[in-house]
Amino acid sequence: MATSSAIDELMDIPLAMQDSLFEPSGASSLESSASWLGSIMFGEIALTLCVIAVVMIGLAMLSGRISLVRSGLTVVGCFVLIGAPGLAAALMSVPDRSQSRAVVILPPQAEQIPPRPELPPVRSDPYAGASLPGN
Repeated sequence: MATSSAIDELMDIPLAMQDSLFEPSGASSLESSASWLGSIMFGEIALTLCVIAVVMIGLAMLSGRISLVRSGLTVVGCFVLIGAPGLAAALMSVPDRSQSRAVVILPPQAEQIPPRPELPPVRSDPYAGASLPGN
């Protein structure tokens, strides 16, 4: 009976510490820390810092302490920072051209035009004497 109670105690211990036997135990902690860092960089804190940066740049421009080019670069950087997840998702959703089927676009068919009738022969040349000197 002592062995059956020990086996019952072992069966009650949660064994699902890892997702897989082949996955190292630190992978989930690295993944969660990367997710946390991404949420910090692209979340509400980043949006707040961008708003503060744009306000400070605007005040510096009003007082004449910063150039227009430098302030424009700051604003563009804020747009890129805030829009980075959307840009990455858009670039990842672009279909791979090597795996897609080729679509052949044929040129439009030209109408069959009948050949033109024969022109009458020219009887006189208006420029016959133009190349002769002295005439």
